[in-house]
Amino acid sequence: MACVRWRESHNTYTAVDPSGSFMGAYQIYQGGWDSQARSMGRSDLVGVPPHKASPADQDALALAMLRQQGTSPWGGTCG
Repeated sequence: MACVRWRESHNTYTAVDPSGSFMGAYQIYQGGWDSQARSMGRSDLVGVPPHKASPADQDALALAMLRQQGTSPWGGTCG
């Protein structure tokens, strides 16, 4: 996860891409964030912009995405 986080945001949990579509340390778009939060039973995170969520919640959600989808949400391998 450290590699993905560095590549996506240089470890900046409050990052937002220039278009405003991808947010947080892992640059997750709102629809993907909400979907993953629901699948984790974290309804408290649904509707929360990723960059406004705590670092621990961003890490947990991204790790769940990684376990379910591999690195494909982040463009494949990291290295």
